[in-house]
Amino acid sequence: MDYDLNRLGEREFEHLTQALAIKVLGPGVEAFGDGADGGREATFEGKVDFPDPDPDGLWEGYGVIQAKFRYRPTDTGSNTTWLKGHLKDEFEKWLDPNSGRGRRPDYFLAVSNVVLSPYPGSGGIDSVNALIEEYAPQLGLKGYRVWHYDQLCRLLDGAPEVARRYYGLITPGDVLARLHDYIRGVDDGVQDSLSSHVAKELLAEQWVRLGQAGDSDDQRLRLDRVAIDLPARLDREGTKVHTAAYVIARGNRILRPSLRAQDDTSSPDATSPSDRLVLLGGPGQGKTTLAQLICQIYRVALLADLPDQSLPAEVRSFCAEFTGAFLGSAGLELPVARRWPFHVRLDQYADRFAADPNMTILRYIARKVSQRAPATVTEQQLLGWLGQWPWLLVLDGLDEVADQQLREELLRHIKDFQVDAARRDADLLTIATTRPQGYGDEFDPYQYEYLSLCPLEEDQAVKYAERLAGARHASDPDKQEQVLGRIRKAAREQRTSRLMRSPLQISIMSLLLERRPTAPQHRYDLFRGYYETLFAREVAKATGSAILLEHHKTHVDALQEAVGLVLQVRSEQRGDAEAALSDKELRQLATRILRQEEYDADQADILSGKLVSLATQRLVLLTPMPAGGIGFEIRSLQEFMAARALVSASDIEVIANLVTLVPSAHWRNTWLLAAGRIFLERAHLRGDVLSQMRSADVSDALSRAITPAAHLAVDLLEEQIAETSPRYQTLLVQHAVELLRKTPGRHLVPLADVLASVMAQNPTASDVVEAEISDAVASAGTATLSVLIVCATWATGTGTLAGKAKSWLRQGVANLRTAGRERQQAVAGLPVNFRLSAFREYEPHEQSSEPVALSAVLDPLLSEKDLDQRERQLTRKAVEALAEAGIWRQETDGGRVIKVDHRHLPDLSLLDGPFEDQQVMKTLIGVVDALGLEHWPIASLLRRVLGLWLERRPVGQRISMPIISDHG
Repeated sequence: MDYDLNRLGEREFEHLTQALAIKVLGPGVEAFGDGADGGREATFEGKVDFPDPDPDGLWEGYGVIQAKFRYRPTDTGSNTTWLKGHLKDEFEKWLDPNSGRGRRPDYFLAVSNVVLSPYPGSGGIDSVNALIEEYAPQLGLKGYRVWHYDQLCRLLDGAPEVARRYYGLITPGDVLARLHDYIRGVDDGVQDSLSSHVAKELLAEQWVRLGQAGDSDDQRLRLDRVAIDLPARLDREGTKVHTAAYVIARGNRILRPSLRAQDDTSSPDATSPSDRLVLLGGPGQGKTTLAQLICQIYRVALLADLPDQSLPAEVRSFCAEFTGAFLGSAGLELPVARRWPFHVRLDQYADRFAADPNMTILRYIARKVSQRAPATVTEQQLLGWLGQWPWLLVLDGLDEVADQQLREELLRHIKDFQVDAARRDADLLTIATTRPQGYGDEFDPYQYEYLSLCPLEEDQAVKYAERLAGARHASDPDKQEQVLGRIRKAAREQRTSRLMRSPLQISIMSLLLERRPTAPQHRYDLFRGYYETLFAREVAKATGSAILLEHHKTHVDALQEAVGLVLQVRSEQRGDAEAALSDKELRQLATRILRQEEYDADQADILSGKLVSLATQRLVLLTPMPAGGIGFEIRSLQEFMAARALVSASDIEVIANLVTLVPSAHWRNTWLLAAGRIFLERAHLRGDVLSQMRSADVSDALSRAITPAAHLAVDLLEEQIAETSPRYQTLLVQHAVELLRKTPGRHLVPLADVLASVMAQNPTASDVVEAEISDAVASAGTATLSVLIVCATWATGTGTLAGKAKSWLRQGVANLRTAGRERQQAVAGLPVNFRLSAFREYEPHEQSSEPVALSAVLDPLLSEKDLDQRERQLTRKAVEALAEAGIWRQETDGGRVIKVDHRHLPDLSLLDGPFEDQQVMKTLIGVVDALGLEHWPIASLLRRVLGLWLERRPVGQRISMPIISDHG
């Protein structure tokens, strides 16, 4: 069988060489990992089982195996010249005493992917052998061999267990048509099912979700005609990458555990790539669309080389256009590793196993594949496929599983699947996506590499808008230029460019600027303009439906808003992560709205059906959901409508409901949009909302410890809700800086960025911040530590604020260092726990380190508390759960320092019982407050866990609106 070795790349070809050498020569072969190899991929010492048969007997001595990989090999003559040149260079290095090459081998095995001609005397094989014969006496070679392309193919035929590891890279492009030739146990039925699934998913997933909205002819937009590769930052390295390209490059490596374990990670040049990635991105930033695009790229890679007669014309045409037009313009290439992609929407999967606890991920995938296949695919068949062929698994939308217990069960299912995959040595690349809001590192940062999507720069935003305009107005260049002119203007202006930082925002902005000359300046106004544009488009059609739509706009608005609010509440609940309303429920909701307007029962019944039809068939915001029912396909639109519903209530209800929702991460985007509406449409409520939300900071002991409204104030400032109202902006700053009085935490770095932006434009707010910092620096206490983190963040910049920050930083450190040993240890803990460049000069030198049991720190304080037996048992349970976090005590030249690893947080569902007991909660908070200042990293960790637990508590059912009690 012939194999496509050219897709391997240099690194994977070296690994293949090592694996074959061990298989053929025996276990005495020692393979070397990534890094400088001294001219060897592997060596052996002593007797090996090669060559056999051979008249001179088996090799015995010191041998070197070298891999020579040529990218894009051409004709055999060129291949011969290339290989001889590389071998000659290697031999000359061994002969040069100054090269540092080291010991010369007794035996030499050259391995290359190039094809050599077999003609006797003049062919490539004999020519290469003649070169080695020429150098053999000088090198002292006793024997040699060359494994060229044809020889490698025969060796792989005889070593199927080696070939199997690399099937995704070395099998020809028509693999889906010939699975049974490569994969053991794959019958024709499974082959047809897997091939059919890939082709059908390719067609089903070709559309942009927002693409159908706003087109004059209702034409949907193809993903490949508008998509761009989005920028992201690697959290561990801080470098920027293009996400899809980065994922493909990672997927082009063999990720089987057995091969990754061979990497020599002790070498400074070594890399052991993670086979698991987490993509973090805010609302509408493009996580799901990017995951959809990456899966499409892999589907095209699997299908593109199939024989034409085996694919429908529509699929052939799509693949040709995708590879010919899209990939080049996006700066991407087809993956060389033909991974089988599967996209799991975690909200849908969570709802399935909530109803059926035995629904494993593999079983779920098998059922989804079978739904689009001509024959049923079993879980066991997929398990065999997983072990033999490389996969790409996308786990999309952890944030959309709001129920805490369900989320923990979901994570256990994911871990179980990964255990099954590892047991089969699966070549599995996993990508998980989530919003950062309320995220607690559930995907272990030791196991997953993190990519955080970056806001689009001006040129990237304009490029995306150009692709949108080209797709939407392909036959109208004048319209394209008009829209792009407005887009470029908006991208240059500060107030509007901030609304062009994500693909969703640019899609909406492009639609709006087709019909209006100026861009909106606030995020709520952006979504409002989008909705009004869709409405105006339908009304302008002057049909019977358009007249009815215009006449009942108030009722249609109310219906969309009510659905958004009901679904936002439902999606917090177990089993409703992908919330939807049945047709009957939607009709009942419309009837209720009409009955409130005092339509009689018969009129309401007739008209409700028409309103539902208008909302679902004309405005197309409400669409059929994959699992059944009606809902919002785009979560941000659901949150926008929920926000409108909240602000449509009476003044008292608006304020009370918003205060209720303050702590929740699930409701945060809705809250921000609601605040945008208040500042734009109900300005008389601004002061009351900002003052009353402070009550969420004092409602109970936990709220007083966490101050969730102060964290919300930071988000409101970042949203620039009060940008044109310095009075309210200053009030928000006064609220936000209260966080500086709390234990230091990871929230302080984004707080510093937000405050710096506001201080640059609001002198009064700047005075408030500077006064708070001056007081904190002088206090030489907890507030000083928090302020030093903010100052260290500012100190890396330029300008007046950076200069002041450096001065405050020096003064604060000096004050703490001269205030006693406890404070010396506290300040020494800052650079250990916060890797900020401004802290480097204060970083102590570690002398030793040992783990610390959390119970050893907390038990002495807990023993002083007056608790009954039940409360003490609950407290012990909480401490045991919290003890999952990693804590170390380091002895340094700056004293004893505590270091906390925030990457190992406890299972928050284990804390429900203890934390729901008010006495236990008060006790734990009291213990945290009583920790000495040198233990601030532990206090920081515990406050973060408390905050995450509070953020994830369901609150929607507490909203005081009749529609929630009836339908939530």
